[in-house]
Amino acid sequence: MTSFYPSRRLMLKTMLATGAAVCLPACVTNIRFDGSFLQLWRDHLSLPKETWSKLFDLMQQAGCRELFLQWVAMEDGEDSWQASDEFLRTLFDLAQERNMGMHLGLPYRADWWEMLDANDMQRMETFLAQTQNDARRYVAASSLAGHPQFRGWYIPYELEQYHWATATSQEKLIPWLQVLSAIATTTQGQAPSISTYFSRIPTEGSLVSLWKNILDHTALYPMVQDGAGVAGLDNYMALAPLRDLFNTRQIDYDLIVELFHQTSDDSKQEPFQAISASPSRVRQQIARARDFDATRIIVFAIDPWLTDKTQEAQLLRNALFEFP
Repeated sequence: MTSFYPSRRLMLKTMLATGAAVCLPACVTNIRFDGSFLQLWRDHLSLPKETWSKLFDLMQQAGCRELFLQWVAMEDGEDSWQASDEFLRTLFDLAQERNMGMHLGLPYRADWWEMLDANDMQRMETFLAQTQNDARRYVAASSLAGHPQFRGWYIPYELEQYHWATATSQEKLIPWLQVLSAIATTTQGQAPSISTYFSRIPTEGSLVSLWKNILDHTALYPMVQDGAGVAGLDNYMALAPLRDLFNTRQIDYDLIVELFHQTSDDSKQEPFQAISASPSRVRQQIARARDFDATRIIVFAIDPWLTDKTQEAQLLRNALFEFP
């Protein structure tokens, strides 16, 4: 799922500080989500507890029973940071007050896509080893897996069939996933979650073939991005073969409904820009997601696409919440 720029990250602080994105206690939602992602950024670490409480209230009112923190740390040269256990425990406690489960994303290295595009096997080997070490150190040091609201770990690296099309690349990928799965299951015994999506870039690779190989060798909990934010509703057709694979193998998985609409042009290599999706499109996504019979419907993401101070976000909020 696409990372957002600093100007968008500050929306949470400005919107929730004014209460503009928060429903009245008596309001009800007419579209229910099972959970939401949240991309943590350095800016989030300084927000007061009151701001977080308002966001958790909004997620609860939307029906969320699970929150996925996409990552807990960012390795990005001089801009590297890590959320403290004290900060994260505050979020866990807010979740506990609302009977909401928390999933923690492992530390993330920001040069993931740069590494993949380089198509350098030696660089890939180094990167994969570094991320394994990052995960091992973090899981061993963190006390949060003992919190009653902890629901498991999330691997913050998204898988698609373009970069992992060849047998050679999958020979690197599978052992890496096996190690991350083993690290994550030591604290709770359940397989970590990981996101996957259908890449529109032409390739001989197959998402189904990739996941057949993964499932044959590794214990993971798949989370399938619907891709509607970029490719539109037709992307559900591209995901149907993967749905059939999971259903045939009786694999539990979540479906991620994207609440944004990309406005930038990837073919022109424009920086990512997006607005909140239209209510009609989100309703269609929810309907199709339910037809997929996924275990849970998780949205990406309540922040910022319901908390933005934009006309599009306001329209979506008004559609999701009915005021008396």
